[in-house]
Amino acid sequence: KKDSLEIIWNSKEFKDSTDRKSNKFNSNNILFGYTYRNTFERWSLSIGSPLSTIQFDPVRGFYTAMAIKYKKEQNEEATSWYSISPELSYGFADKKLRASLEFQKLFNKINYQKIILKAGHIAEQYNDANPISPTINGLYNLYAKLNYLKLYDKKFLRIGLEQRFLNKLKFESFVDVSSRTSLLNNTNYSFKKKDLDYSPNYPGDTIGGFVKHKAAIFLAKLEYSPGTKYVSYPNYRVYLAGKAPVFGLQYRIVRAFNFETEEKQSYFLHNPQLSFEYNFNPKFIGNSSIRALLGTNVFSGGKPEIIDYKHFNGNQTILNPEKSATSAFRLLPYYDYSTLGNYFEFHLNHNFNGFFLGKIPLIKNLKLEENIGAKLLLLENDRRYSEYSIGISNILLSIFRLFRIDYTWAFRNDSAVKNGVTIGISLNN
Repeated sequence: KKDSLEIIWNSKEFKDSTDRKSNKFNSNNILFGYTYRNTFERWSLSIGSPLSTIQFDPVRGFYTAMAIKYKKEQNEEATSWYSISPELSYGFADKKLRASLEFQKLFNKINYQKIILKAGHIAEQYNDANPISPTINGLYNLYAKLNYLKLYDKKFLRIGLEQRFLNKLKFESFVDVSSRTSLLNNTNYSFKKKDLDYSPNYPGDTIGGFVKHKAAIFLAKLEYSPGTKYVSYPNYRVYLAGKAPVFGLQYRIVRAFNFETEEKQSYFLHNPQLSFEYNFNPKFIGNSSIRALLGTNVFSGGKPEIIDYKHFNGNQTILNPEKSATSAFRLLPYYDYSTLGNYFEFHLNHNFNGFFLGKIPLIKNLKLEENIGAKLLLLENDRRYSEYSIGISNILLSIFRLFRIDYTWAFRNDSAVKNGVTIGISLNN
């Protein structure tokens, strides 16, 4: 009987009938986009809505984007697939249409070998880790006349590779060739504080934009996870994170050339970096997360542009979306500590898992979790920045416990520079 049901469920007629129901277009698709699926032939086509992507910044003004994604699974277990993803965006202030195209191909789910090809014309943050959300920045633009999102124009081609080796090693690399141009603000529009001007579209204390040029970047990253285990199935593996630390080695090489002025020299920049991540349960209550980075920059030729400095993920807003409590600083200005020298970055978060609040009547029913944290950044010339925080996580929103609130004290060397509350979405801690 079970085999008979499986034959029915896997039949073309059954899958087509379920697709007809799920593929029906409705009014929500106008705002949130539409996906068409052909389950029997294992492909889907998703079209985003330009209405749901309307945002604002002083460079592009109000802008919108439309993303399309075609994905084809090449076997029943989806252990091999490819996707094609074009995207268009248009800024109403700079009157520029930008477009990109990405192709991804996953070869298998044994070593998860994947190639990624991407090309196009985009507006990119100076810190390519994208430390500030465009949505949050847009709110600060329109209501507070504060602009933290700093962009430059990039026309590029990128080729990337990802793969596991010997089960415990994960390798990622890419080569990126681009033409890079600085951008200016094109609008001073806002809902409030209309008499004020936006800060220039340059990061930190940079004065003026950079000279248009070309760049070639190579990056390779190797992670060693000695505690990784896996479960094997006939055609794929599921890798499970272990309790051991994760060690990383990353090497970035930048070659910048063809500057549109003879005063600016071409340069090479080498940026090796070691990383260490460890999530563990100490002998006392709760669990701890540690992340540390140690690296340097060595360059020859002309002085590198600020795009190629080592940047650190900061935050200057009350809203602080984060993937983990060790991924970014809470009060660090986005580009004030960017460096061409040596650096050491350290993050520690300890979660008490409700040990204290769980003993208070009524409050214990909320299942809140207490956190303490410390963050440190050491740079050349004895520059030191540190943060210390206390917070509450596991705050309930409907059925999801995603939110956390922290109060943080920030210090430059031994002097207090700032303190305040941040509200974040925390998926891990």
